[in-house]
Amino acid sequence: MYRWLLCWRYLRTRYIALASVVSVTLGVATLIIVNSVMDGFTTEMQERMHGILSDVIVESHSANGLPNHQAIQHR
Repeated sequence: MYRWLLCWRYLRTRYIALASVVSVTLGVATLIIVNSVMDGFTTEMQERMHGILSDVIVESHSANGLPNHQAIQHR
């Protein structure tokens, strides 16, 4: 109880101490909110990219294409 009384007494008498506590609190809250929004955005983009792109991409370096592509397609 005495700690809280001492803290309140110190913060009430000094404006700079109160302003610094409030600014740090707002800064931390802003970082948490921005981090949450960016995490949601990243998850949403990964889901959309997974929906657009296929799981396996088969490429051929030959100009004639893939030989026996039907066997690869049935796998």
